[in-house]
Amino acid sequence: MGLKIESLQDRTDIVFSSDVIGKYAFQNINFNGTFGMVTSEENKTTLFLGAGKFIEKDGFSIKILGKKSGAATLVYGDNMQLTCDDVILLTIPDTYKKGEVVLTFGFKQLRGERLKMNGENVVNFKVPAMNFQEVSIGLK
Repeated sequence: MGLKIESLQDRTDIVFSSDVIGKYAFQNINFNGTFGMVTSEENKTTLFLGAGKFIEKDGFSIKILGKKSGAATLVYGDNMQLTCDDVILLTIPDTYKKGEVVLTFGFKQLRGERLKMNGENVVNFKVPAMNFQEVSIGLK
């Protein structure tokens, strides 16, 4: 239920597409939905959840909360950008020193919840619906 596209300019797209909601895995990507894509190029990765419940790669994940399917995009690398059409649970690897981890967008800050998932230290953020914008994550 997928397609891998390798470009000549150091870009790879992994596309998941199905007319039935399902769980799929390829290499180090997990997806649950009907349409999603992971793009890797140079020093950034884009997780695009076009219609689904969950997408994850390398400890970064988006999970739609509250409804069966939604849309969201996370771009991470040198900087981070995010958009979602409903409330999501954003999970990132916990590489931060002791202290409170916060996600900042505009003038708002969201507190992160540090925990261990599948043996890995991660930080979860419950993020409200938002337009595509830069976000940053760091210690408060």
